[in-house]
Order: sequence, then structure tokens, then C-alpha cells
Amino acid sequence: MITYVPGTFTSLGDFYGGEVQKIASRMGRAVPGTLTFVYKDGLFPGENPEAGGADLLRIGEANDHDRAIEAGRQLARFETGMRVDPLFAAAEQDAFGYSWGLANVTSSEVAGAEYDKVISLSGAGMPSEWAPAPDTTYTDLSYYDALQVAQNLGVVWGGNNPRSHPAFEHGDYYTGPDDEVLNPPVTPGQYPSAYLPWDVLSENHLLIASDDAANRKALDAMRDLVAR
Repeated sequence: MITYVPGTFTSLGDFYGGEVQKIASRMGRAVPGTLTFVYKDGLFPGENPEAGGADLLRIGEANDHDRAIEAGRQLARFETGMRVDPLFAAAEQDAFGYSWGLANVTSSEVAGAEYDKVISLSGAGMPSEWAPAPDTTYTDLSYYDALQVAQNLGVVWGGNNPRSHPAFEHGDYYTGPDDEVLNPPVTPGQYPSAYLPWDVLSENHLLIASDDAANRKALDAMRDLVAR
């Protein structure tokens, strides 16, 4: 069973368009017998509730500790309620957190939720009081993207990010279709200079949460993690 939590700016309109369901749907098809929930409860960081889409002036909400902790409590209540059903209680429970969705997932762990696997898709970070559960495996899958640049500067979740935390296993960054323009990459702690192509970095951040053919290696890794 998978609970998939999408990222910053996610609105109900995204659900009607089918974008945020793509990873969960792909995993449901790739691993027979897998039930998936795509989770949204309340206003997500940066979401424009009236017009839909993104309110870029509110991007800072994705870095708000108290907001994530409260959202985590709600997600933990969802997980508890779901497991009341005896058909779900004994099933493996995996959580996918894309971008800010990982802050929501790990905040739900602070509130008492338990998962067998937590899979970060370019996850934003974890609250300071979060600690990895001893029986949970943690993995990060990412491209080098706009969020990774910000994380390297230590300005996202106080530097408490999947790529810097030893609980999260990860390999090298996946290679995006236009990554040749990213060389040389920014090193940790280095201020990004103007040469960085932000359009490519933004596209890479979107790619990890897509079922695009260019994301095949990451999709295969997700499938293997769920099936393991």
C-alpha cells in the first residue's frame, strides 16, 4: 500500500488534470496488488485556492516548520484511520513524498505514523524533531534540480535534507535530458552563479514526479523499492 504526498503548489485542480496521480498509478500497475492513495488534505504551501496553480509569493510556506508539523498530524490521523480496516492493517505501508510532500510524510512520523518504507522524490526536508524509525527504510531519488541547489546552500529545512541525512540511502543523481548544460554543478555551500539554467533545474524537479520516458530509470528504481 502506498500513500503518495505531492509537493508545493498542489491544488485540487491538479487532481482533476491527473498530474499528481501519475507516480501512484504507475506503481499500482507496475507492482500487482498495490493499492495507492494520493493524499491532499487542506491548503498546500504556495497553493492558490481560488485560481488554482501556484502563488509564487507564498513559496516560503514550504519551509515553514509549524505548517508541516500540523499537516503531519493530519496525515498521521489519515494513516491511523485507514489501518482500522482489517484489509489494510497487515499490508506493507509505504510513503512517497515529492518535494514538500516529504516534509509532510516525515512530520507524520513525528506525530506517530509508521511506514515500512519512506521514498523521497527530491524531498524538501525533515523537521528538526524527526528521527528515522529503526524498522523503516529511507531512500532518496533525485535529479540535480532547483531544490537541490537551495539545499546545498543550507537554506531549506535548516540543512536537514534527504541527501545530507545518513538515514536516506541514495545513489548518484539521475541524469536529466538537458543536464549537459549544468556542468560544472554547484558544490555544497557555494552560492549559485548566474550561469545556472534555472529552466532546466526546474524541469528536473518536475521530472522525478512524472511518468515521462525520460524518467524511466527512476521509475524502475521506485518499482523495485515497492516490490522489494
